[in-house]
Amino acid sequence: EPPVIYEPVARIINLNEEEPIGSYLTTVQARDIDSGLNGRVTYRIDPPLPSLFTINVTSGRLTTAATIIDREAGIASYNVTVFARDGGSPQLEDSITITIDIQDIND
Repeated sequence: EPPVIYEPVARIINLNEEEPIGSYLTTVQARDIDSGLNGRVTYRIDPPLPSLFTINVTSGRLTTAATIIDREAGIASYNVTVFARDGGSPQLEDSITITIDIQDIND
């Protein structure tokens, strides 16, 4: 059986510009009813945005990997798709798209 994502409930996250690296965004959690390695869930993000966001492969904790400098100078929001993949063969997965809205704080 594929893993099923059940968290986060909120799919839109507000992030202030200039938040420091490592700022917590959310934790994605999934369940897999399979046993053993087949039931082990790992997480990845797509598109891979290593310069902006990172996800802990085992915990699903999504954080910033860079300081979002200025909303006016760049993009106002990002869509990050998180995949939860099981350890089966073939590997099965579920996904969730999270929108990260960058909030202007210095106007």
